[in-house]
Amino acid sequence: MDEIVLPYDGYNYRMDAGPAYGPNETAWTYAADPPESFSAPFYSNAQRMPNGNTLITDGPAARIFEVTLTGKTVWDFIAFPSLHPGVYRAYRYPPDYPGLQGLDLTPQRTMHRDAVKGEPLARSVFDLHVSNESLWYIQDRCEEKSLGNPFFLHILPESMDDLPAEWKQHGFESVYALVGYELLFDLRSASDGACAAIIPLPDYSGAGIRTGQKAQDGSALWTAQLWLNPEPYRTAYTEAVKGEPLARSTFNLYSQNSELVYVKERCGQSDITDRFFLHIVPERPNDLPEARREIGFDNLDFDFFLRGALFDGKCAAIIPLPDYSGAGIRTGQKAQDGSALWTAQLWLNPEPYRTAYTEAVKGEPLARSTFNLYSQNSELVYVKERCGQSDITDRFFLHIVPERPNDLPEARREVGFENLDFEFFFRGALFDGKCAARVPLPDYPVASVGTGQLGPGGELWSVDVAFPSTRR
Repeated sequence: MDEIVLPYDGYNYRMDAGPAYGPNETAWTYAADPPESFSAPFYSNAQRMPNGNTLITDGPAARIFEVTLTGKTVWDFIAFPSLHPGVYRAYRYPPDYPGLQGLDLTPQRTMHRDAVKGEPLARSVFDLHVSNESLWYIQDRCEEKSLGNPFFLHILPESMDDLPAEWKQHGFESVYALVGYELLFDLRSASDGACAAIIPLPDYSGAGIRTGQKAQDGSALWTAQLWLNPEPYRTAYTEAVKGEPLARSTFNLYSQNSELVYVKERCGQSDITDRFFLHIVPERPNDLPEARREIGFDNLDFDFFLRGALFDGKCAAIIPLPDYSGAGIRTGQKAQDGSALWTAQLWLNPEPYRTAYTEAVKGEPLARSTFNLYSQNSELVYVKERCGQSDITDRFFLHIVPERPNDLPEARREVGFENLDFEFFFRGALFDGKCAARVPLPDYPVASVGTGQLGPGGELWSVDVAFPSTRR
């Protein structure tokens, strides 16, 4: 925006013969940072204030703001989205303006303070309130950096039928200005040192809201999730904790009404931001969708926002289990870099492994170590009397040396053993504070077995066992 002083002598605009119409230079210029963030090609205006500041109306953006002579923004406001596509012009009137005479001009609480009485539904960089069918973002001490990054807002309906067709595959709606799959809007309203944004909510019944701000590289600067109707999850929590959990970890796991229920007694936003993974191993491999049979489990990974709720400082998530008979469940949360924050493994039907444990410990083990090894019914059985989640997280290695080298698959003859490494989740079960794994042995005579576990830092334990075929 440029200010010019015209060559006006009180009666006429002076225009000398020859040169272009004056003046040659601007008297004052305002440019935003970055410059392209402010452009108002029509129905806009500017007003110079008595203190030297300038009130600017960015008409198309429905934005009114005040800047100093040095270009610093000292007041900023965006009109309600319902007033878009713009504001024609704006003027500031001093308290002694004749049209204001006789009116009570005593400062009252600002608009956002009237609307957001009570505790916020969520606290983060901005406090979040729901009032008058709108979502309010409030920051008491507004920082310039809070205004520079776009916000995202996802609305989760109580009924998926309420979603517009184009959003049903995502499970939530992003409304207003779309960029990718995010709702992006600017927060510019500032008053009494605070700043606020007011976003009208959709007219359907909303169950959850996920919002935050994105950095220029697309990463989340902060995220908050809140639920307008957490009652189903509160009920699931109350019913679940009446019994014993299937597994205890960062979240305790319960089975209830053909659903897996995750509960955490002391829970906050930071506990539910990272994605949950959930792997289901069926009792019958053919129950898996064909595309999943090669890897051996069904993947039901989920975002807590779409499956749970935070309430009363607690949280619960409800996941319907597949309609086939499930044998094992592995779940937890993954950090942004893909590493596991926590992992829990549980078995809905550990009876075959309990039986193998009971039968195995009647005899002498082939070897004693962190896990004792037994040979039983052409299987190698691993047992541990006092066992927990930490004992079964790391991968097991198992090398089989045959009595006749030619019994090995051709690709393994050069190394001299067959590799039957396995994850406990697929071969064993944790039950009654004990655990057992069963690994079928090859159908050729076995000379020896080398086995153990490998952790991130290397070998945790290992044993080498001579294995006469008469012991099979």
